[in-house]
Amino acid sequence: MPYPGGEHQFYLENLYLPLTIFIAFPLVYDLMPKLKMTYAAYALILVVVIRLADIYYTHDFYEERVDYLYGVIDDVKSDSNSKVVLKEREADKEALMMTWAVPYEVWVLSTCRDQESASIILTPNVDGKSYIQQYSTKFSATWGDFDYNSLPQQYFVFKDNSNYVIRQ
Repeated sequence: MPYPGGEHQFYLENLYLPLTIFIAFPLVYDLMPKLKMTYAAYALILVVVIRLADIYYTHDFYEERVDYLYGVIDDVKSDSNSKVVLKEREADKEALMMTWAVPYEVWVLSTCRDQESASIILTPNVDGKSYIQQYSTKFSATWGDFDYNSLPQQYFVFKDNSNYVIRQ
């Protein structure tokens, strides 16, 4: 058993999506036609209300996560460099839960807010990422390094052509 204590709910939510398809098809094609239209409408409204309540209930966690990432972006950019490798153990694990997606989340958040893409990597092995210090025109992420020219310019706005900095 790889996760005897279970995995984080944060990660498992997206794994429930295929389950909804298997549940929704029989309901829509078998059960709903047998119900009166008013009952079907009430059932649909109930599902929508439950989902909206769930979104409202969980928004604090995601808002804290986004705020934490904005703080990391601001901290990194205050040093006049937007391409940094940070130690994973220094990150707030409670806010992030998992760090594999941080480079991508930072890219989206910084581009939306600042119209400039930041490259911030959190890794447990800083020395293992030391090779990227030679890159000045690559976006480095958890599972790969990508040339700026290979990425769509409407989504990736790289203005910083300096090399990556490793914070010890």
